[in-house]
Amino acid sequence: MVADPLTTTGALREFLHALPGVDEVGATARAAALSTRSIKTEAKAWAIDLAIRMVDLTTLEGMDTPGKVRAMCA
Repeated sequence: MVADPLTTTGALREFLHALPGVDEVGATARAAALSTRSIKTEAKAWAIDLAIRMVDLTTLEGMDTPGKVRAMCA
């Protein structure tokens, strides 16, 4: 049985290291292809919202305020 990756730091680390790497060449080619397409306003708003939600906030600590989080996302 595989351990739940969220139960311990070690299990999470093992889970993450087992994931395949990112195909940088493929990702770059896909980004280049997408950059030439026309995107409607609603889709742009969705994409921007998704990008904001994906921002790495792992440096947050218990003392951070909503204002500090907003500043990190700005």
